[in-house]
Amino acid sequence: MNKIIPLKNCPICGSEAKLKVTEEGVYIECTFCVMRTKPLKDDKNTNTAVYATVDLWNRRIHDDKG
Repeated sequence: MNKIIPLKNCPICGSEAKLKVTEEGVYIECTFCVMRTKPLKDDKNTNTAVYATVDLWNRRIHDDKG
């Protein structure tokens, strides 16, 4: 992965989140309340899975409203 994309804090408790890449797939997990995304696996390109997971985690409902 060439560029660093910052993760927003957990939408539930506001704590720091960490990106995890395992055999299960790519997911993001809160360091406090352990809320996490569903693991996403792309056998052809791990970067694709990373970017899609980060995009999902960083999306907030209020971001779409003006």
